[in-house]
Amino acid sequence: MARVVYATLLSVLPATVLFAHEGHGHTAPGQGNSLWHYVTEPQHAWVLTALVVVAAAVALYRWSQRNVIASADDLS
Repeated sequence: MARVVYATLLSVLPATVLFAHEGHGHTAPGQGNSLWHYVTEPQHAWVLTALVVVAAAVALYRWSQRNVIASADDLS
C-alpha cells in the first residue's frame, strides 16, 4: 500500500508544479498545450528525459537478468 501511495505522489506532485509556469494560457490559443511546447520547455522536457532514462534502465535490467538466468541454466 505504501508503494501505491508513494508512486501516486511522485506522479501527481510534479504535475502541479509544472502547470505553474507561464506558457499555459498565456500564448495564442492552442500553443500552450501543443506537443512542441512540451518537448521544448525545460519544465516539461526533463520529465520526458527522465521517463526515457527510467524505461531504458528497466529494459537493460530485465535484459541482464534474463541473460544471467540463461547463463545459469547453461551451467547446470
